[in-house]
Amino acid sequence: MRTIRPIHTRTLTAVMPLLLLVVGTFALAQNSQSSRRRPVRIEAPSFEPGQFEGIFFADPSAQLQGAPPAAGAVSPAQSTAGGPAALSDGSDVSQSSAADPHGWHHWISATSLEDLIKASKLRLDKIVTTTTAFKGGGFVQARTEFSLQALLFAIIETYPSDVRWKNSAAEARQRMTRVAANTKIGSDQVFTEAKARLLDLDDLLRGATLPGRREETPEIDWSHLIDRVPLMQLLEWAQEENLNKLVASEGQFKDSSEEVKRYAELIGVLGRVALVEEMPDASDDDYVTLARAMTNAAQQVALAAQTGNAELARTAAGQIGQSCTNCHDSFR
Repeated sequence: MRTIRPIHTRTLTAVMPLLLLVVGTFALAQNSQSSRRRPVRIEAPSFEPGQFEGIFFADPSAQLQGAPPAAGAVSPAQSTAGGPAALSDGSDVSQSSAADPHGWHHWISATSLEDLIKASKLRLDKIVTTTTAFKGGGFVQARTEFSLQALLFAIIETYPSDVRWKNSAAEARQRMTRVAANTKIGSDQVFTEAKARLLDLDDLLRGATLPGRREETPEIDWSHLIDRVPLMQLLEWAQEENLNKLVASEGQFKDSSEEVKRYAELIGVLGRVALVEEMPDASDDDYVTLARAMTNAAQQVALAAQTGNAELARTAAGQIGQSCTNCHDSFR
């Protein structure tokens, strides 16, 4: 008969950790499977009848007014908030009134008008410095900036809502128009006039008003405010030197949305002025088509800045550049 030998205590001591490890691993596996198979469920909420009455509309469609907007169009709320009224049919903004015959409030916000004037003033401070520098080419840059100032003050003059400097806009527009016309040449007399206009801008930025003349304010002739050369220079500067860089990357776009909107609105305004009746080629169908394509793309960039859509901003900015290229090829 075989004798059963007792398990040696030392052997049990050596084997016991292994047995505990196996048992523990099996228990964990079982618990893991159990937890996966039996997830904790949250009970569905219960609502009382009429709990949300007065908070949500029973029939939201009944609250809509007018026809549904076309694809790509901007809502009226965005327009009244200072945003562009982007149209899907390729036409420019048609909404206007006796107080705003060109519909400027659909094209540019009051904030952008103020910021553009301030920024232009800073550039003029660096341009109109000495007679030598002015005669050496500074007058060319000054002409572009003073033309921009004349245009912006004319828009403020006819803007339907309150804008800073509106009380002085008519007088400022006339003074900037004259100096812009005179800076086609660089002379001592023109330099003196340019310095005087800088003092006017200093006064306005400090909150003063420009004393106006007693005679009746002349009607705005948009073709006298800015002619073809400075208009095209400003378009190139706004689009190539600024807007394209600001929308090049998503990070840059997000950090510069206000600047993107401002330059886009400026491009839209310049394109709108190019189609004013008195401007050269404003009656040419091809020119009108190209200008409208550019301004509609500019409106889309401004909309993208408002909604944070970087992809739309890049695409629309590219369309602006393409419109400019096509225009230069045909009308240079």
